[in-house]
Amino acid sequence: MLCLACAVENNVFSQNALVNAETFSYLHQCLSEKHSRQYIQTASYFLMCLVTNNSVGQNLARESSCLSDALLLFRQCSEVNRMTHDSYEEVLLLWTSLTAALNGCVNNPQNEANQRLCSTILPLCFKIIAEENHHELCGPLLLFVGLTVSGNKLNQDRVRQSGGLDTMLNHLQKSLNRLDLGWRDEQHVLLISNALSSSMTDNERNIHFFLEHGGLHVLFSLLESLDMACDGVLGVVIAIGHVLEFAENRFAALTSKEQGKLIKLLTETQSEELVHAIKYVLSQCQELADGAENKEEEQTKIRSKIDELLAKIQHTEEMECLDDGQTLCRKGETAELRQTKDSLSNHLQGPSSNAQGQSVMSRIHQLCNEHGKSLAETLHGQTLNGQLSSTSNRLCLRNALSLTKRKVMPVMSV
Repeated sequence: MLCLACAVENNVFSQNALVNAETFSYLHQCLSEKHSRQYIQTASYFLMCLVTNNSVGQNLARESSCLSDALLLFRQCSEVNRMTHDSYEEVLLLWTSLTAALNGCVNNPQNEANQRLCSTILPLCFKIIAEENHHELCGPLLLFVGLTVSGNKLNQDRVRQSGGLDTMLNHLQKSLNRLDLGWRDEQHVLLISNALSSSMTDNERNIHFFLEHGGLHVLFSLLESLDMACDGVLGVVIAIGHVLEFAENRFAALTSKEQGKLIKLLTETQSEELVHAIKYVLSQCQELADGAENKEEEQTKIRSKIDELLAKIQHTEEMECLDDGQTLCRKGETAELRQTKDSLSNHLQGPSSNAQGQSVMSRIHQLCNEHGKSLAETLHGQTLNGQLSSTSNRLCLRNALSLTKRKVMPVMSV
């Protein structure tokens, strides 16, 4: 079986010849029956060789229950290793072979059905990562997590729901707290970074969680700890760019030191890919800054429109409409509208970068424009058209004020 595995690993034609139902049925027997750890390790290696870069093999692994067998062995192996620590090296080799087989089943090419099945052990993976510090043990798990959640939003959400983002972020922070990072340490923190990046790509909720827990600054700490010649620098910069794509300005504001680090990398690196990645990140920062400035300007315009509207309504306080010797005063209604304006102003001081805030601002702006024109026409008609009777004047003014309350007040309940 080992000879067949070696032949399949290095030859696509051999792989295609052995990727069939009979081979996977045989592997199912090997993995499901009780055998020595070395035998199961060889069967796992054979499984990995059959499914790597082969979508047909991935599907056959699931349909023949080989994938389910590997997941069961993964659980059993983790329990033995953590509870008895018996034959650590032997268990570690089996652990590595099983994880490699699972990696081949879920990705390259991506297989969503297999990813969904493998997501059942994600909580177990995060529990082990939180309890263990051995790179040999956690490294294969981090690689498995990254491949299992890559391009799969349901699995990304499961990572967040099972506490995986927090666990990986804490694990990364602990690794960075070491004074010096050796080569193996660098490779390990890059595995954590890649797993985090795969868990957050195009997932806004995960990115917001990551930002709220200081994840962006941790990534910059990682960037400062790595040698610029390290291949993983590009992956970290890309991860930062993915985070900034969905970041809100109040969370994603970079310090001058962090921006300086990016500029320094830009001037010193000779990698064309890294130059493009850094320029992309810096452009994201500029968009955030421009967005904040534009939103403040928009808020100023809306406040000005509300003030203008209030001034027109306040002007009506001095106007009295007589009807059969009685005076109709609008001071009570005007005070209520002033409270409405103050409430709107306070509301506008809150966050406006999210979708709901933008929707509210847009509606207020639209209502102010529409009503400002209507009220201006009404007041103009009341002031200059002396042919209108006093009753008509009062009716026009009442309709204008009522229209203001009906249009502006619903916005406050959004």
